[in-house]
Amino acid sequence: MARRLILGDIHGSYRALCEVLDKAGFNPDEDELYSVGDIADGYPDVYECLAFLRNLPSFHPVIGNHDAWLQNWLSDGTAPSIWVMQGGRRSIESFTKAKVSRKDRIEFAEWMSTWPYAILLSDAAIMHGGPGTDLTLDDIQGLSEEKRNLKEPASDGQYIPDRPADTLMWD
Repeated sequence: MARRLILGDIHGSYRALCEVLDKAGFNPDEDELYSVGDIADGYPDVYECLAFLRNLPSFHPVIGNHDAWLQNWLSDGTAPSIWVMQGGRRSIESFTKAKVSRKDRIEFAEWMSTWPYAILLSDAAIMHGGPGTDLTLDDIQGLSEEKRNLKEPASDGQYIPDRPADTLMWD
C-alpha cells in the first residue's frame, strides 16, 4: 500500500530534501509525495530540488508564494526586490550556476503552471497557506482545479490582492 508523504517549505535545500526522503524510506515507485509549496528560494540548490522532484512520477505539488515569484522570473525575468531579498537571489543563482537555458527555464515555469493552489484528498486538504476566515470548502475545491497563469503578477506579501488563490498562498 502506498504511503502519503507531505513536505513543506523545502526552500532550495537539496541536501535536507534528500536526507528527509532517505530517513522516511521514500520509495518513488510506491509512495506518493506531496509538497505544500515553497520549494524555491533560500538555500542554494533550488534548481536541483526542482529538477529532482520534476522527475518523480509520484510528486504532487501545490504552489506557494515563493514558487509564484520564481515562476514569474523563469517565464519573463521579473525579479521584484522583495523577492530577491527574501531568498529569490538564491533561486536566480541556482539556475544561473546550472546554466539552465532560457528555453528550459520557460519549461520549468510551464511545469509549475500545472501546480494547483490546493489538493483535496478524501481525508486531507493540502495548500501552502490556509483558507483564512472567508474561504469555504467549495472555494477550496474550485482552487484545487485552478492553476496559476504565467502572466499573473505575484503578490508582494505586503498587500494581498482580494483573490482566493492569494489567500491560499499567503494566509
